[in-house]
Parts: sequence; structure tokens; C-alpha cells
Amino acid sequence: MKLAAKLSLVSVIAVIAVLAASNYFAAQIAISKIKRDHEAYAEKMASQMESSILDAWQSGGVEAMRSALRTEGKPPVARWVWFEESVTATTRPSTTADFSTIVTRQAMTSFVSTVGDGGHLLHTYYPVDLGVPRAGGLEFTRSLDDYDRETMDKLIESLIVVGFLSVVSILVVWFAGVRLVANPLNKLTAATKRIGEGDYRFRVELSGKDELTQLGRSINEMSARLDAQKLAIERATRDKANEIIEFCGLTRVRRDAASTLSGGQLKLLELARVLMADPKIILLDEPAAGVNPSLMRDLVDTIVALNQRGHTFLIIEHNMDVVMSICDPIMVMAQGRLIYRGDAAGAREDKAVLDAYLGDVH
Repeated sequence: MKLAAKLSLVSVIAVIAVLAASNYFAAQIAISKIKRDHEAYAEKMASQMESSILDAWQSGGVEAMRSALRTEGKPPVARWVWFEESVTATTRPSTTADFSTIVTRQAMTSFVSTVGDGGHLLHTYYPVDLGVPRAGGLEFTRSLDDYDRETMDKLIESLIVVGFLSVVSILVVWFAGVRLVANPLNKLTAATKRIGEGDYRFRVELSGKDELTQLGRSINEMSARLDAQKLAIERATRDKANEIIEFCGLTRVRRDAASTLSGGQLKLLELARVLMADPKIILLDEPAAGVNPSLMRDLVDTIVALNQRGHTFLIIEHNMDVVMSICDPIMVMAQGRLIYRGDAAGAREDKAVLDAYLGDVH
């Protein structure tokens, strides 16, 4: 559900961004077209009036030119203006570059100005060479109120469209996101969690050909392989345990509770548990302690057989019969010091060993 909400938010943002971008570029294209049309109109009118303006200038100066631009009973199509070589920031701060273009390049240019009531005017300047140092030309002005109203209408329409599309997007993405994305992801998440917990028999039920379904199939295949590996490991472990139980002579009591086993059987059970880890070296601390003499032989035989299979034993033992029968070499310690290292025969005759453990008895 959280994912569906996020997808809905993203879709709304995308709709707003697309509409905002389309409106911006549409406005730029529209104003560019208006400028081109106005410049074409200005150029046409200026070419028609240029000869009469030059005649008026030669006959009566600026006032004669301005009179020539007036039409009986109608506002003038254009007005005469002088272009200054430089325009200060206090006069026309936004048109310095435009006037510079007219003066230096003698080229027609246009710009948009803002009037007091918030409206906009489009100014197009057409330079006319009077043969004097001062540069001047015709200014054609057009109100952009129609364009402003059209822009506002489009903005309102866009807001209505944004609202409608946002609602539709939220509904579509919400339901589609829950059905096509959120639900499959929840199933995939549950599957990976179960696999992480060791349940490899869990299967993801998805239909379709999309990427999430393919991912679900991959998870099912992986889970099946892991399940097969787990079963193989369990079988191998069970077979190994049965082999070790038989080797240690515990087959008869294999289903008995450990608390019911004798001391010797417990020693063999401890040894069997160690063997499950395939150790290279086995440390035994007094393995003969508390073992019934009838089971001692079984314990000793098991240790000898394991030694012959390649297992090394380090045995700490006070039962000399056990030590002498299975240990080679033998190391004897007294008061924290090593006093003998060698075979069993040598230990029986070593003076230090005899003094330490038999004292005056020998």
C-alpha cells in the first residue's frame, strides 16, 4: 500500500511537470509568433511610409514627420522616436540591449514591456536613416491584452486538466500499483523471508510475463534447488550419524534418552558427537573415569580404530592401563613440569616418573 501511494505521488508530479513544461513552451512559441507577425507588419508599414517620412523630414523636421504619421480621425499607426547611443538604467532598464541593436546594427528589434495595470505591450522599432548623427526610427506598439487573457484562460484550463488527470492518475496508479506491483512485491518479500528462515518449500504464486513474475519464477527455482540441497544434506547427515552410531556400538540404544545411558555409553555418545564434525585431532579428558570395566574395552577399541583411520588423540588420563595400551608417545607431568616423553616401556622404568607418582613405594 505504501508503494502504491508513492507511485501515485510520482504520477501526479509527472503530470504537473509535463503540463507545466508544455504550457511554458507553448507560451514561448506563441509570443515568438506574435513578435514575428508584428515585425512583419511593422516592416511592411514602414516601407510604405519611409519615403513620405523622409520628405516630411526634409521639409519640416520632426514635427512634419509626426504630422505625416497621423491619420485623419484615427490613432497613428506608428510614432517617431530618437534612439540614444546609450540608455540609462533609470529610463529603459530592460531595453538597453534592444536599443543597442538598433543603433549599432541598424536592425529592427522588438521587446515586451509591462504597463501600470499589469498589462503588456509589444514594441517593435524600425530604424530610419535621416542622414544625421542622431539615430531614430518608427515605433510600432501592440497591446498584448488578448494574449494575456488567452494565457490566463490556458492556465485555468491547465489547472482543471491537472486536477482531473491527477485524480485519474491516483486512481489508476493506486489500483494498478496494488494489483500489479505492490501485491507481487509483498509475495516476493514473503518468499525471500521464508527462504531466509530456511523454509525452501515456499512458492511464489504469480502469473504474467512481467519482470516481477520472472523474478518470482527465479525465486521458485532457487528455492527448489535449495530445498533439494537441504534434503541431500539432511540425508547425508542422517547416514553419517547412523554410521557413527554403529561404529561406536550404540545401535542398540540409539532411540534411548541420553539420561538413561550408563557412564561408558555416555562417553561413547560424547565421542560420537565429536566425530560428526570430522575433527583432525580429538582431545579427551579422562575418558576412562566412571566407565564400567565391561565397557572400557569397547571405548579403548573405538579410540584405537579411530586412530587407525587418521584421527589424532590428545588424552589426559590417570588410568595407567588405558594410557599404556593406547598412548604413544606418552608425556608425564608433575607439578606443572614435563618430566618424561617417550614410549610406555620407558615410562615404567623412568626414575623421575617413579619418584613423582610412586614415591618411596618403589
